[in-house]
Amino acid sequence: MSRCKLLREGDRNTKYFHTLATIRRRRNLILTVKKDDITLTEPTQVRKAFVQHFKQMYASQETVLFDLTSLGLHKLSTAESSKLEEPVTLEEVKEALLSCDVSKAPGYDGFNINCLKHVWQVIGEEFS
Repeated sequence: MSRCKLLREGDRNTKYFHTLATIRRRRNLILTVKKDDITLTEPTQVRKAFVQHFKQMYASQETVLFDLTSLGLHKLSTAESSKLEEPVTLEEVKEALLSCDVSKAPGYDGFNINCLKHVWQVIGEEFS
């Protein structure tokens, strides 16, 4: 019943709307904060504690630069790096699709790999 009332009177300027807004405001209100085993109840102290916390959290920190050459990573040759810029072929897409686990979903559309494999002959050309 409350959902029906919410749909019927939810956003209108009614007593019901203002009651919901008051309840939400009270639920989201932070009255006390514990900082260093001290409970702060004064609103100005609570505000200062939040500001100080987030200033400390987002303050710029000294960054450590890493030397990637010491990791022993293989450097790509010119031919290998130019191959990365080539367009993907339909055969490569099909090979990648067939090598995937059938229960995995490739994107937000919710179609899993099994479905794509089943209808590949219909939609395969759309992937190129």
